[in-house]
Amino acid sequence: MPNVDVNVINQLISDFIVQLNDEQKRNLIIGNAEIEYKEKYECKHNNSLKESVLKSTNIEEVEKTFEGMFKRGIISFCEFYKININKNDSKRILCQKIAAHFKV
Repeated sequence: MPNVDVNVINQLISDFIVQLNDEQKRNLIIGNAEIEYKEKYECKHNNSLKESVLKSTNIEEVEKTFEGMFKRGIISFCEFYKININKNDSKRILCQKIAAHFKV
């Protein structure tokens, strides 16, 4: 990794830690918290899924939009659009919540 990339990453981490309060910093230090890397789901993909959902006229069509996707992908879509879900929700329940969110 080029030195410039290391400097950029160090700056990102530094900026992140500065934003933490004292308790959060202490929890990181003693091991009661962790920093997690999480890739954002591709916006282009989310936009095309959203367009399909908006064209849907019923829940069955929404379910077809997400057919073949892993539950993790559907959860990522929900998180991206700030749809209130539980990780234990079934795919069907997730699709119902998506439909309700977009008023299908």
